[in-house]
Amino acid sequence: KDGSFTKAALRLKIGTPFLSKKIARVEETIGVRLFLRSTRKINLTAEGKSILINVETLLEDYRGFEDRFQTEKEISGTGTASI
Repeated sequence: KDGSFTKAALRLKIGTPFLSKKIARVEETIGVRLFLRSTRKINLTAEGKSILINVETLLEDYRGFEDRFQTEKEISGTGTASI
């Protein structure tokens, strides 16, 4: 989305080398190249685009569960009370 590891790292508030190494490790682990790299820009490969769709869906589901459980916790009044 950011077009470069540097911009993505800045947005995530992490170092560019750290991000680059993590992405390289993921690519090595799953055996798929996720990005086409050039000196000016990065682009997702077809496999990277496919995985991105799945990851975005997983994150949306996670956020939905998180919201639901937070709401249930607030409704049930679960927590601690002090007198």
